Amino acid sequence: YYVKGRPSAAGGNGLPLTTDGHGTGCVDEDGGSCFFQDPSYPLTQAERDSMCTASHVANAAAQLRYGIRNGFCMDDPTEACAVPVPTPAPTPPDWCALLEEPDDDLYALGLAKQLGTYCYIQESQGGTACDYYVKGRPSAAGGNGLPLTTDGHGTGCVDEDGGSCFFDSSAYPLTQAERDSMCTASH
Repeated sequence: YYVKGRPSAAGGNGLPLTTDGHGTGCVDEDGGSCFFQDPSYPLTQAERDSMCTASHVANAAAQLRYGIRNGFCMDDPTEACAVPVPTPAPTPPDWCALLEEPDDDLYALGLAKQLGTYCYIQESQGGTACDYYVKGRPSAAGGNGLPLTTDGHGTGCVDEDGGSCFFDSSAYPLTQAERDSMCTASH
């Protein structure tokens, strides 16, 4: 098989093209040969890899994608599709630095769900003594309210007026300093 496209200025129409504008567009049916590892083809390693698999169907499809991205499949070459720019992964927070954040700032980050995938503050939908819930990565027992009890559960309940504190219970394996910091008059 040969994958063909609109001819280049040099007259080549096999896809992909070499640096001098030529190319055969050859597709080996048994997937045993690949001509596109040759440096005369200005391809990224990902493009080379996608055109040099054991499947002639996958190879030909990759060659067609090359033609579409570079405007060789369209009557009007300005209709070429740009290679999508991957969205960079969000930078994870510097967890240890967060320990030093002022309470208001850390609270705001939790409400805005900017503390990674699992940690956030969820507003209550009403009907409970809790106004907010602090959530984290689920434990093996399935609980995700912070802090967790010794059996891996926890509600994460936060009373907005600071009047109730559920974390005085010995079911929560906390130090006294942790209990004191979670049981203040401020939510």
